[in-house]
Amino acid sequence: MCLKIAFTGPESTGKTSLSMLVAETFNGVFVPEFARSFLEQTKGYYEEQDLESIAFGQFNSLTNQEVNETRLLVSDTDMTVMKIWSQFKYGRVSPVIEQLYQEENFDHLFLCDTDIPWQEDPLREHPESRDELFVLYLEMIQAKTKNFTIVKGSLKERLMQVRQVIEEKKFAKH
Repeated sequence: MCLKIAFTGPESTGKTSLSMLVAETFNGVFVPEFARSFLEQTKGYYEEQDLESIAFGQFNSLTNQEVNETRLLVSDTDMTVMKIWSQFKYGRVSPVIEQLYQEENFDHLFLCDTDIPWQEDPLREHPESRDELFVLYLEMIQAKTKNFTIVKGSLKERLMQVRQVIEEKKFAKH
């Protein structure tokens, strides 16, 4: 049975580094953040309607991987990111993104804390808003699921926190 986990949270909180490390450590399938490849192709330019395309791209990436009966599916992001990004940037969430958010189903979410330094990247937008955004993530995740863990500290400390949850979930599924 496939254990599906995702990393979520504000920009520059270690989601990509941690999700890649977790996939490698547990020999899992890594699903990258679709938004990054989309924005790299557009040199960071996007409009509100592009968020639906990005959301579909991410959702389809996950759906295509789920047919693989691997032990662990590790997603660099989830639809919480799309929903908050849309609300924060444009003041609304499209019905398409809301629907994908409701349909998405992970066994566990890992919310990455803002306790690591901001890393400059031309595709990132809100260095001054990470703490405010973290609160939005926390509230939204708490309203949707009890299956989440806030990960804090260094990459090594975060990996240890994730490892503990995965081991508990792995044994609970059998």
